[in-house]
Amino acid sequence: MSDQTDKHDPQRSAGSEVYERLHELVLKTLEDPEAPEHAELASFLEENSEAQKLYVEYIQDTSVLRAHALCDVDNPVLPVDERQGQDDNGDTAIVSARRATRWGGGWTALAASLLIVIGAGLLGPGGWSSGLASEGEIATVVRVTNVAWHGQPEHEIAPLTRVTSGQALEFESGQLEIVFDTGVELLVTGPAAMSIESPLKVAASRGAYTARVGERGKGFTIDTPATSVTDLGTEFGVSIQSDEATGVVVFDGSVDVTPTERSGEQLIKSPIRLTQGEALAVSRGGGTERIVAMYPGQYPTVAGRPGGAGPGESLFEKVTDNLSGLDSKKYYRIVPRGFGEDVRAFVDRRHEWNGIDHSGLPEFLMGGDYVMPFNDNKFLDGLEVTVRLRSACDLYVLFDRNMAVPAWLQDHFTDTGHGVGLDHGRGPFTEKASTQVGPGEGINDQFSVWVRRIEQPEEVVLGGAEMPSDKELGWNMYGVVAVPLPGAEDAT
Repeated sequence: MSDQTDKHDPQRSAGSEVYERLHELVLKTLEDPEAPEHAELASFLEENSEAQKLYVEYIQDTSVLRAHALCDVDNPVLPVDERQGQDDNGDTAIVSARRATRWGGGWTALAASLLIVIGAGLLGPGGWSSGLASEGEIATVVRVTNVAWHGQPEHEIAPLTRVTSGQALEFESGQLEIVFDTGVELLVTGPAAMSIESPLKVAASRGAYTARVGERGKGFTIDTPATSVTDLGTEFGVSIQSDEATGVVVFDGSVDVTPTERSGEQLIKSPIRLTQGEALAVSRGGGTERIVAMYPGQYPTVAGRPGGAGPGESLFEKVTDNLSGLDSKKYYRIVPRGFGEDVRAFVDRRHEWNGIDHSGLPEFLMGGDYVMPFNDNKFLDGLEVTVRLRSACDLYVLFDRNMAVPAWLQDHFTDTGHGVGLDHGRGPFTEKASTQVGPGEGINDQFSVWVRRIEQPEEVVLGGAEMPSDKELGWNMYGVVAVPLPGAEDAT
């Protein structure tokens, strides 16, 4: 920013000075845990409301930056909706994350320093504090979005409030994001009722929870009336549907699920292991049922997680298949406005969609609603996937060019002549792979784009495909994208 610009905008100049001073103090506290700047930083925050606002953004940015450090994310590209600057609730955490990436090389140190500042106790239950953390404080509330608190005003909690062991939290609507001192990030969507039992345990009786856990937080557990879900280094979601049932979804890594008896005791048997792309509804007494599809809003993702769902309703009203029982625990994920460069292709792989060359993905697909399938489905030649569309749209199928075109695709869809690329991420069959950023980078497979015009709400049945004769080529499950017709009623 030039001096001339600052002279024409005194408010921006003052804001820059506050930021520079805050940035300097935070970095000095990082360099020396005993530095006198710790007390100076606490005083600065207590006396300067602008500094407090910036500090809130820093804490929010830490959640985004930590995703790439702790969750083994292959690249730092945000999904389509997050690149737009804010979520549908107007929350500013995503906006500030974009700002963080423009700060240059200092952001890594800044993000790390924030954890030290939190642990040093600058954020007390009543606001800013220059002392050490109070005994029992184990986490910090970093975001409060449209929360309607349960009970009296004294139950309300502001951003940057420290949370103590044994503290109960209850609210009727909105979202709360908590970062534990162990690095565990927990996003809670209301109506919710929970108790923070320890740095590694939360007891919840209602609400939707998404936890992202790094190395220091392994073993983090969410107890519900129906089950106990223990992290093994992952990102997972828990939805408490009632006292009798809990939904568990794994986005990355794995978890152990231990059902609970009606008496509240854990069942004495081996826990159920769920891995990336798997989901179950668990009842008290040990009953389980596959969760076939994950719909928008059911399991909101922690801010900044690549592949997160966009806001609003999708053109896809429902997705089902002909897999019965628990032959599969895999789910489909409906992602509104979720298709674009560098977004996840499958729920059970880290592969990503990209343009085949540097010209990028076909423009007509960008921002389309996406059904994220599971790649293991490619093995099922008798598969039937039924998608129910809410309104008129173009329905696209992205089909691997290594596979023979099946009759159901040839007869009911038209080849557009366009193609998309698949960039392999690290996984059980691609241990040495690593996704690259941007169109034309790291493309391992090519897919043809087929289209079918949908004139009104309709169910469409998609089939399977035969295994290619040359298995050395590799092959992948198809993707499904829906784009509203020009002039048609917007499904959002």
